[in-house]
Amino acid sequence: MSGNYLLSLGVPLVSTFLAATFYFIWRQQPQYAHLKDWGLVYALGVVGFSIEFMRVYGFGDTVSLLSNVFHGLGVVFTARGVFTRYGARRHDSALWLLYGAGMAGVVFFSYGWPNVIARSASMSIAISLMLALAAWCILATQKKDVIDRLLAGFMVVIAIVVLVRPVTAFIVDMPAEIGAVEPDSLFVVALKLQSLVGWIGFAILFLMRTVSDMTSELEDQARRDPMTGVLNRRGFFEQAALDLAQRDPRVTCSIVIVDIDHFKSINDRFGHAIGDDVIAGVANILTWLPFKPIIGRIGGEEFVILLPMTPIKAATLFAEGIRIGIADHCHESLPGGIKVTASFGVAEFSAGDDLSEAMRQADIALYAAKRGGRNRVASAEPNLRQTASLLSIA
Repeated sequence: MSGNYLLSLGVPLVSTFLAATFYFIWRQQPQYAHLKDWGLVYALGVVGFSIEFMRVYGFGDTVSLLSNVFHGLGVVFTARGVFTRYGARRHDSALWLLYGAGMAGVVFFSYGWPNVIARSASMSIAISLMLALAAWCILATQKKDVIDRLLAGFMVVIAIVVLVRPVTAFIVDMPAEIGAVEPDSLFVVALKLQSLVGWIGFAILFLMRTVSDMTSELEDQARRDPMTGVLNRRGFFEQAALDLAQRDPRVTCSIVIVDIDHFKSINDRFGHAIGDDVIAGVANILTWLPFKPIIGRIGGEEFVILLPMTPIKAATLFAEGIRIGIADHCHESLPGGIKVTASFGVAEFSAGDDLSEAMRQADIALYAAKRGGRNRVASAEPNLRQTASLLSIA
C-alpha cells in the first residue's frame, strides 16, 4: 500500500471526524454560527479528497476540476467562518468574487486553452488571496489574543505555501499538458500533504478559538446576574477593580447606588414574578444609557454604578436623570398604572482610593435619601466625608 494511497484515504477520514466535531459543537452551541461554516469546510474536504480515487478509473481531468471546485469552496467557508466570528461579514462578496475568478481560470485553462500550470495558478492565487483577506480581518480586530495571532499567522503561512507548492512541483516534475499529471507525481502528493497539514492545523486553531470563546462565555455568565444581565456582586467588584487599576490613582470617579423604593410591598402585593419584572425593568433603564458605565446588581433590589472620570456634581445630575426615567417608566406587569420609584446615593472618590469605602459613603447618602422621603438623589460630600446632602425631590 503506497504512501500516496494512505494520504488519499487518510485526509477524507480526518476531514469526516472534524466535520462531525464542528457540527456537533454548533448544534450544542448554535450562537457560534461560525462553527457551521467551519464544519462545512471539512465536509467539503471529505468530498474533495474522496473523488481522488476516481483517478484510478482514468477520470484525471474530471477529478482535477471537481477537486478545485470543492477545495476552493472549502477555503471560501474557512474565510467566511472567520468573517462571522470576527464580525466582518461585509467581505463575503469579495470571497465569492475571488472564488468565481479562480474557477473561471480553472475552466478556461482546462478546456479553452489547456495548460496545467496556468490552471493550478488560477485557483492557487484565488485561495491565497482569500486566506490573506481572512488573516487581515483577524489582525484588524481591536481585541486580539494569542490564538487570534496564531490563526492569522497560520493563514498567511498556508497562503504562501499554496503559491509556492505548484511552482516547486512544476520545476521538479510537472508537465504543462492537461491529462499528463500522474497520481504519484510530486504535484499531487504535495497537494495532499499540504491539505492534510492545513486541515489539521486549522482544526487545532479553530478548536482552540472555540474552547477559549466558550470558556470566556462561561466566565462571563458566572459574573452576571441571570435575571437582569448586568454584573452580579462578584462581577462588579472584579470589573471595577480592573478598570480602576488601569487609571491614574488621582483620577476622580463616582459611585452611585440605586435602591427600588417599597420593593417589599410590591412583592407582597403582586407576587415575586411581578417583582422580578420590576427589577428587570429598572435594569433595562440603567443599561439604556448611551455610554457604558460598570453596572452591577449587588442586592435583591439594589444596583451600583461606577462612573470613572466623573466628579460628584456630574454623577449627581446623572443619577437624577435616571431617577426621572425610572419614575416615568410604565411597568406593564403592574396593574392600574402603578409607578415604581427609586432612591439614589452618590459618592466621589479617587481611582486609587478604597472602592468599598466609597460604596459605604454612597450607602450613607442612599439612606439619607430614604429618610428624606424616597424617590430622590442624595450625595455624600466630596473627599468621603460622612455627611450627606439632599439634591432634589421629585
